Amino acid sequence: MIATSTEALIPGYVITAYKGIVQGETWDELLRQAEKIGANAVLNTRFDDGFDVETLFHGTAVILRRVRSRRSPSKRPKPRKLQHPTRRGQ
Repeated sequence: MIATSTEALIPGYVITAYKGIVQGETWDELLRQAEKIGANAVLNTRFDDGFDVETLFHGTAVILRRVRSRRSPSKRPKPRKLQHPTRRGQ
């Protein structure tokens, strides 16, 4: 499966390699070109639709990797023993 976006990134992922510009006269052709060069995503996808030419889809083929959350696992505080205040004079 090839992920696509009209943006320059996909939240939660980091670009690990740029594979090149891909294009096709159909969307499926664009995705086949990306897969052929080893990409798992196409970013900045666009299409040109002129009156005198066929539709041309294009974008930047990349390899994306999911970013792990930087939040540390939730740590519960250790339970504290309740201490009753001592009464003075006893």
